[in-house]
This record gives sequence, structure tokens and C-alpha cells, in this order.
Amino acid sequence: MALDLEEPSGRGHLRPRRQSRRRAHRALALLLLAGLGMPAAPQDSRTGEVAAVPAQATTYRPEVRGYARVDPIQTLTIKAGLEGVIADLTVRPGQSLSSGEVVAHLGGPDQKRAIADAQAQLSAAQKVFAAARDAERAVQGTYRLKLGDRPQLDQAREDLANAEARVAEAKAALVRLQSSSTIVSPVSGRVLSLSAANGDRVPRDGPVLALQPDHDLWLQAIFYEAPAGLLTPGRRARFRPAGREQEVPVLLAEVLPSLRPDGGLTAFFDAAEPAAGWQGGATGEVVVEGEPRAGVAVPDAALILDRGRWWVLEKVPGGLRRQRVEPGPTRGGRTLVRRGLAAGDEVVVRDAYLLFHRDFGAHYTPPD
Repeated sequence: MALDLEEPSGRGHLRPRRQSRRRAHRALALLLLAGLGMPAAPQDSRTGEVAAVPAQATTYRPEVRGYARVDPIQTLTIKAGLEGVIADLTVRPGQSLSSGEVVAHLGGPDQKRAIADAQAQLSAAQKVFAAARDAERAVQGTYRLKLGDRPQLDQAREDLANAEARVAEAKAALVRLQSSSTIVSPVSGRVLSLSAANGDRVPRDGPVLALQPDHDLWLQAIFYEAPAGLLTPGRRARFRPAGREQEVPVLLAEVLPSLRPDGGLTAFFDAAEPAAGWQGGATGEVVVEGEPRAGVAVPDAALILDRGRWWVLEKVPGGLRRQRVEPGPTRGGRTLVRRGLAAGDEVVVRDAYLLFHRDFGAHYTPPD
């Protein structure tokens, strides 16, 4: 094998240069690694500078979004007005009912006997009224002829008034019985469950079915990391049920003071309009917006995510600086920056991620 030689030494012989060759190879390898590990900053071909744009001033509304579900504030139990046997019950759980809609009827011998007694009492009261009316007319005629006195006329009129009142009471009692034999829904809502079936005998005020009223609903939502002061009672919000494009305006009613085990806040909303158009059990997203605030917007390409935090590369005199930011909503290729930048600050928009991590090798320790 051939050897590289040095000039003759003082002792008059030639010495191998293997150590010098190792040093030369090592220096060459370091130069190659340095050239590969530190890429040059991307530059604009016309100006020779890093491509950067200024952050633009804008306004925005702070907002928070949460998962929401429509829940009933309370349920309504429809009861039998009197004792009887259930008949003509055709509704089922989940069915929608309108206000005044017939749910079932009450029958049976007790019901028929009670109605027959009420009709008899009305008939008797009407006969008494007819007799009192005839008596009052007779006394009034004699009074005109001066054959009767004033006290007799006053008594006849009092008897007529009492008889008329008894007729009114008997009619009301009959109407109550007849109406009680027909079970109707007092409000619009959805049937939750049934407590009786056709042929069942129910006592007076016995439960027949449970109803979820349409107008006794509210929205329960869960929020995480809501901006300070945003979740305040009375604030308007928007609820979009899943699978529907139309949003429902709602008002924040209250916020529970304690956090959930997962760190979320529970809030309740009421419908902002009478006809909310929602149904119990519906789920979706609720958005709460605050008052307009000032901010800046940058192109999406300027944002860099590193270890769970957002950054930009800001162009400053003498080079680039890493700047931590708090991004907000994105629209049209631009992202709102809530904190970290001011209007006019220049941020890198081309190869920002590459520039941000170009000295990664200096902080990297290979595994054993």
C-alpha cells in the first residue's frame, strides 16, 4: 500500500502521514455537515430578503363554542279528572300533541252514573227556576194593579235569582263532569311515557301520561376555556341543531358556579324568540359572542405550531425573532391574532416553519 510521505526529518528518514490524513478527513466531514445542517434563509429572488408581510389591523368579536343539548325544564303529568275506565287512548311515547288535543276518554258505570246524577240535578234546578219565574211574574202583575205590596215583589225576585243561580251551578257541574270524561293535552308537547292503557281503571287525579311541553325547554351547554367576562347572564348567543342550517337565537340564563370534573363550565340558555323551533333531546353547537375588540390578522402560512404553542417569525432589525402568539378564528386564508403582535409588525410567510426549526440540530441529543 502506498503511503503519503513528509519531508526528511532531522534524523534523516521518511515518516508516514496517517495522523495528518485523519485530521484532513475529519475537517472535510465537519465542513460537509455544516453545509447540510444550516440551510440558507429563503430569500426573494428580486430583493434578496426574507419574504415577510405586515400584520393588518382588524376588529373581531371574542367567542366561545360549546356542545349543547335541549333539555326540558320540567315535565307535565296529565291526570284523570275523576274516577273512570280509560278508553280511546291512541297516543304513543314520542308522539307530538297540540294544545287541546284529545288524548283519551273516561268511561265505565261510575262515570255514567255521575253524569246521569248531574243531569237530573240540572233538570230539577231548571224546574225550580221555571216555577220561580212564573211566581215572580204573577206577583209583579198584582203589584201593578195595586193588589200586592212591595215586600212580596222583592221576595219573588229574590227567589227567582236564587233559582237562576242553582241552574248555573248545575250546568257547571255537568260541564265539568262531561269535560273530565275527555282527557285533553293542556299544552303542546311530546309524550314521554304512559301510565295507563285502555281498559285500566284510574282514580280521580290518577296519572295517565307524562308530557314534555314544547315551551318549557332550555339549552344546556358545556364550555372550555371561555374568555373572561364572556359567559354572563343576558348575553345573546346562537344555537345550531345538528343536521340543520337554521340557527336558533338564545339568551344565556345562568352559569353553574362549580366546574365539571373535566374542567368545563355548564351554562343554560332560554329561547330568545317564542317560536324557537327546537325539540327536546336535540343536540348541536352554541356560539357565544362578545363585544367587538381590536386585533391583527396575518396569513395562515405565518403561523407555526411548536410543542403545543403557536409562534410566528417576526422580522426585526438585524434578523428574525420568534414571537409567541394567541391565534383566533381563520377566514379567507388569514388568521386573527388576539395577542402577541401589533399592526405593522412584519412576519415571515414563506418557509416560516423551515426557518423556525433551522437550528434544531443544535438542540437535539441523539438517543443512546
